Amino acid sequence: MPALKAHSHYGDLFVEMRVETPVRLTKKQKELLRAFEAEAPAGSNPDSESFFAKMKDFLAGAAE
Repeated sequence: MPALKAHSHYGDLFVEMRVETPVRLTKKQKELLRAFEAEAPAGSNPDSESFFAKMKDFLAGAAE
C-alpha cells in the first residue's frame, strides 16, 4: 500500500479479521451448509488436502 505523501515508498498493510462461526444451527441450515460444501469445486479448500496429496501435486508439476 502506498505511503501517504510519498511517491516511491510503500508501507505495510496490516489486516485484522474476525470470523464468527455460528454454534447453533437448525436442521435446514446444516443441510444448506452440506449442500454448499458438496457443490464447491475441487481444490477450493486446500487446507483439507492431505500432506501426501499436496506432495503428489507438487511433484507432478515439477515433472512437467
